[in-house]
Amino acid sequence: MKKSIAVLLAVLVLLSVFACGKAAKEEAGQASTDAFETVVIADNNQCVVKIVGMERDPYFGNTLNVYMENKSLTKTYDFSVMEAYVNGVAWSPFYIKEVGPRKNETEKMQFVSESLDERIPEFTDIELIFRVSDSNDSKAEDVVHETVHVYPLGKDKAKPYVHEAKSSDFVMEDNKDFSAIVTGYPTDEAGGLITELFLANKTDAKLIFWIANVTVNGKEIDPFWAQGLNEGKMVYSKIYFTQSDFDKLGIKEVESIRLTLCVMDYDMTGSFVYEKDFTLTP
Repeated sequence: MKKSIAVLLAVLVLLSVFACGKAAKEEAGQASTDAFETVVIADNNQCVVKIVGMERDPYFGNTLNVYMENKSLTKTYDFSVMEAYVNGVAWSPFYIKEVGPRKNETEKMQFVSESLDERIPEFTDIELIFRVSDSNDSKAEDVVHETVHVYPLGKDKAKPYVHEAKSSDFVMEDNKDFSAIVTGYPTDEAGGLITELFLANKTDAKLIFWIANVTVNGKEIDPFWAQGLNEGKMVYSKIYFTQSDFDKLGIKEVESIRLTLCVMDYDMTGSFVYEKDFTLTP
């Protein structure tokens, strides 16, 4: 009997410790949210846009809470993010919200990407290019077109991302102007082949990257890949070789990929030009 009571008491103690730990974590998370400093993107006679909080969603990762208010009496506005960067790495939150006249909404902006969550566990600088536009008139001038930064840990702790080199990386180019590194070949559930590249633009102008003269096992193929990248920014980009193209060419296993990496100023004025041939062996 005494043994049973002792076991019961031990279980109760463990449950109490677990509950306290859970409460402490929840309290810490709440404190972090409460301490968030509101970022005002716009506040004019047409609309209000604010980042009012940040939290960690168990399924979608880091999440921003966005307050949107449409002050118009008659117009419906689209609130959207044109571009987003986390620690300097391009990231798409796929964010657009329609808000009717005299309405307001608070919505979550979720940054969903398993590969980037693993690489960037701590968001120190979130850059957003935010747009508010007339939902029913695509030619109308934007109500808001602003670039803002959110510093979750404070501006003094913001730091740019640094790609962690691995022995499996294949460095195509890493010079004073840009980096282009093959970081791997993620599994494509639809078949075919994915080639992942890390790109960094070190110049003060927007660049465009693309590939030409592509062959797989000596057979011509065109994966239709191009990537624009703003000055000082980075991105993980994927080149998709489809299974249907492999089937047409009778390719059962990829032995080698030959291609020409091309980089040019985004406006194609010829002020910056790079071309070099490479062979990849997945």
